[in-house]
Amino acid sequence: MSEPFELVNLNDRFPGRFEGDRKGGGDDNGVRPPPGPPGDDPMEARVAKLETHVEYIRRDLDEVRGDVKIIKNRLAYFAGGAVVITAILAWIANNRFEQVLQLLTK
Repeated sequence: MSEPFELVNLNDRFPGRFEGDRKGGGDDNGVRPPPGPPGDDPMEARVAKLETHVEYIRRDLDEVRGDVKIIKNRLAYFAGGAVVITAILAWIANNRFEQVLQLLTK
């Protein structure tokens, strides 16, 4: 039969390969802090810029929502008017059907 499995520590077989960067130092993912004084992180400037853009997007989205509400109200108003006009024309056609036929056949 086969032998039982043996647990192997890969750090013993491949020293330094699984501990941080292959070149040594750094984090496990190879990311190093930016050079310069603390607080001088370029990521902070990028995040601040994105936050500003999000504020503008939010403002524009609120404006678009208001415009959509106005458009919906106008469409409802025009749809109601179209129903009223259609009902009036249907009533006229129903009550004056013979006269409408005479006008159409002439």
